[in-house]
Amino acid sequence: MLGILAAAGTAFAVPNTVSFTARVTDAGVPAEGAVTVHVAIFDAASGGAMVWDETQTLTAERGLVYASLGSTTPLTPTVFDGRPLFAELTVEGDVLAPRIPIASVPYAIRAGVADALEGFDPSTQLTGVTAGAGLTGGGAMGSVSLSVDTTTIQARVSGTCAVGSAIRTINANGTVTCEAGASGDITGVTAGTGLNGGGASGAVSLSVDTTVVQSRVAGTCAVGSSIRQINADGTVACQTDGVGTGDITGVTAGAGLLGGGASGAVSLSVDSSLVQARVGGTCAAGSSIRQINTDGTVLCETDTAGAGTITGVTAGTGLTGGGTAGAVALSIAAGGVGTTELADNAVTTAKIAANAVTTTDIATGAVTMSKTDAPVGYAALASPGSSFIYPSGTIAFNEVGSCMVTAQAVFIGSTNIAGYQVRPSLLHVASNISIEQPEFGYSVAFAGNLNPLTGASVTGREATSTAVIATNQVGGWRVGCELQGAGTNSISCRVSWLCN
Repeated sequence: MLGILAAAGTAFAVPNTVSFTARVTDAGVPAEGAVTVHVAIFDAASGGAMVWDETQTLTAERGLVYASLGSTTPLTPTVFDGRPLFAELTVEGDVLAPRIPIASVPYAIRAGVADALEGFDPSTQLTGVTAGAGLTGGGAMGSVSLSVDTTTIQARVSGTCAVGSAIRTINANGTVTCEAGASGDITGVTAGTGLNGGGASGAVSLSVDTTVVQSRVAGTCAVGSSIRQINADGTVACQTDGVGTGDITGVTAGAGLLGGGASGAVSLSVDSSLVQARVGGTCAAGSSIRQINTDGTVLCETDTAGAGTITGVTAGTGLTGGGTAGAVALSIAAGGVGTTELADNAVTTAKIAANAVTTTDIATGAVTMSKTDAPVGYAALASPGSSFIYPSGTIAFNEVGSCMVTAQAVFIGSTNIAGYQVRPSLLHVASNISIEQPEFGYSVAFAGNLNPLTGASVTGREATSTAVIATNQVGGWRVGCELQGAGTNSISCRVSWLCN
C-alpha cells in the first residue's frame, strides 16, 4: 500500500520541490532498506502524456520512505499550469494503479511566477476562494484555507492490522477495525463485466466500470422539463416538456380495439371478441386441440389416429406402389399415362419443355397433318412488271420456325420472250423485310402442252425453285416469288408451302 503527502514551501521563497512520504509493503510486510521509486506525472488518469518524471533511491524504515520531489528533475511552473494532473508510482519496477490525483497544494509552485510580476491589475486577480465538493473552508478576503471534508473524502488510512488479520472497516478518520484473516483458497480476483481492477497477488481492488454500468442517476430536471438523456456519470440532459403542444383532439378505437376518448387520459385495449387472444392452452399427450376460445384457452379431444378401416392401398391403372402396412406411396408408372388418361387439350405447348419431345418419342405415323396446325397452302398471282410477287395471305407465326417453299414462275403465250429466273421469298409484313434463298431457278421454254383448264395447246416459259427458309421473328409472314429478267411480261407466281 502506498500513500503520498505533498506540501508547498514558505511564502517568502516559493520552492520548486514537493515533499513526498510513502509507506511501502510487500504482501503486507513493510519494506526495509534501499527502495527505488520512480514518480511520473501524467495529464490523464489513464493513458495521456507524461509531463514530468523522476527516479530516486530511498531508504525505507518500517516501510516508510521520504523524498523531496523535484530535487533531481526541477518542478517548473509549466508542469502545474492549471490542468488536472495524476501521479503514477513505480516501486522496484512494479507500476502501481490507479494513478493518484494531485491536489491543489503542489500547484503553489506556480506562485513563484509572482516574484517577477510588476504593475499587476487587481481587477484580474482572485477575489475569493470557494470550497468545492469534498472541501471545507475558503473565504473572500485575508488569508483563507481549505481542508478536506472527511465526511465526504476519506482521511488517509493510517491504521494497520496485525499479521493474520484483515481490515474489516475503514473509519472516516483513517483508523481501521480489524478481524481475523480468513483461510480461504482464493488465488486471484478477476474483474468481470461491468468491473475494473482485480489481480492475482497482494491487495487487489475492484471498481465499477461506468462505461458499462450506469452510475447512480443523481441529475434532475426543473418543473416543466423532462430527462432527454442520462449520461454515464449519472448527470442528465433536460428538455422542455411538449405536453399539450400536439393537435390530436381525440382517439377513436378502430376495428379490434376498445376504448378511446376525446379528453383526459384515454386508453385502448384489444377487443377479444374480434381479435384472438394469445393461445396459451395445451392438450395432454394423445389429445388434439378441437377448438380455440377467444380468451386463448382450448378445448381438447382424444386423438383417433389408427381408428380408420383402410387395410391396404392398391396401385391402379397407370400407377405403381401401394401396400398393406406402414407408410405407403403411389407414383405414375412408366408408360402409365396414355391418350385415354389425358383430357382433350390438356397438354399444351406451355407444358412441354423445349426439345423435350424428339423423334424417338414419337411412333412412326403417329403425327399426321390433321394433328398439327402447321401453316400449309398454295396460291398464285400474276403481276406484270413486278420483281416481288406474294400470292399468299398473311400467315401468323407465334414462334420462329422454317418453311419449305416451292416457287414456280409461268409465262403462257410465246417461247420467244427472254429467259428469266425465280426463287422463293418470305416477307415479314410488319417490318417489310424479305428473306430469299441463295439460288435461282432458270426458265425453260415449252410448246404443245395442254392447258388443263381449256384443253388447248399452249406454249411459253416456266421456272421452278424449291428451298427451306427460316423465319427469324414472330408475327405475320407472306409467301411469294422473286423474279429477275421478267421485264414487263405478265408472269404468274405460283407458290406452295409447308411450315413448322
